[in-house]
Amino acid sequence: MSFEVENQLIDSAFFPIADWAIETGVWNGRKVSIEDTPLVFQDIQERIQTLLFSHDPNSNEFCKAIAYYARIGSKDTERALIEKEIHEFKLLQDGRIIEVGFGKSVKTFWKKHQTAIWIGIGAVALVTTVVIVAVCTGGTAAAPIAAAGSAGLAPTGKRRKEDSEEEKTPLSSAAEPPKDPLKKISPPSIESPQISSSWLHLFSSCPFEIEGKQYTDRRIGFINGMNCSFEDAKANAKHIQKFTSNESIEGVYNKSHGIRKDMLEAAVFNYQGISFNTDKLLVTNLERFHEENASNPKAKYLLFCHSKGAIEVRNALVKLSEEVRNRAIIVAIAPAAVVPRELCYQSHNYASKRDPIPYGEAFVSGWFDSNETGISKRSEQALENHEQLILLDPHPDAEMVDHSFMSPTFHQAISDHIKEYNACNGEYK
Repeated sequence: MSFEVENQLIDSAFFPIADWAIETGVWNGRKVSIEDTPLVFQDIQERIQTLLFSHDPNSNEFCKAIAYYARIGSKDTERALIEKEIHEFKLLQDGRIIEVGFGKSVKTFWKKHQTAIWIGIGAVALVTTVVIVAVCTGGTAAAPIAAAGSAGLAPTGKRRKEDSEEEKTPLSSAAEPPKDPLKKISPPSIESPQISSSWLHLFSSCPFEIEGKQYTDRRIGFINGMNCSFEDAKANAKHIQKFTSNESIEGVYNKSHGIRKDMLEAAVFNYQGISFNTDKLLVTNLERFHEENASNPKAKYLLFCHSKGAIEVRNALVKLSEEVRNRAIIVAIAPAAVVPRELCYQSHNYASKRDPIPYGEAFVSGWFDSNETGISKRSEQALENHEQLILLDPHPDAEMVDHSFMSPTFHQAISDHIKEYNACNGEYK
């Protein structure tokens, strides 16, 4: 396979990755520009996930891939343990994954390292995106894209005008994937596990942690709402930590694409029960906690959510087994959708009397499910759930639209739930 690229700035090391992307169908060979980077990244990430799950979970390729992604996505403190497990399965030799021997343990490995696997997929998607854009632009875009936080990474939210027919021509004659596109499901030239996962929030929802005291049998989590930057999400999680004795907060960053797109996503997808990567991260956290406390059914997970994050929590809960859902205590602050108590062990939904957002679901369901003969079932359910909403008087220092997670209106509620949770060491009957 060959690429006709004149600019010598592109290193030959890029080509194996670009070749892999075309051979597997992750990239169809279409030319893209630096302005397309956010959209290309999202598309590639989804294609890599599809490629992975098109395999039989017991197949050699699937086992090799999840081991590979787990290595790349693991934290420095976890990498030694993961590599030890891979060594035990005879998967690693001279730093390269060469053999598969997971057997019945693949399910255990998957559950134990799901977060690292998802991060690894995102990291590979990021590198592949950099390579593709660099190839298509003659290398001129590689440096600005690869620099974390640069303007080249910032999502513009705008798709280019339709490319000309000439631009749509694939760069390679092998643009069509071969008969066996699943021959490889991880690129050959990204063997180093040193790819930083700190860039992922620029493109996608991702896990994060506010460091502090950790306990196996109890955990506090958080997910942010719409129009929230990564730094704002971490600030909200640190706000929760202030009400603890410096406990670790397990966060999920609910990626924002701007207020308009976030609202559209909520109305068209999230309220309909459709989430993308975000709910998977929540499911992973809750399932991992459940597995770690298999011998202690009383152990509960205290999860705070804000605004649109409450919709993501609800969508995640319905995908979990009743046994895992029963681990969750949900505290929803200014929720865009009420998290019903029927979906978890406990659910507490708080909203200020000066916040219109919690009424959003009833409005959206009425808009999309208009019924000339009466109220729709979904609108009826939304109104029924709304009865579980606890309305609070706004604090004198609160903003006019009292929707902020850190509003003083909600300080007492957050504090009370954390005190109760820690008073019983996270154990409930």
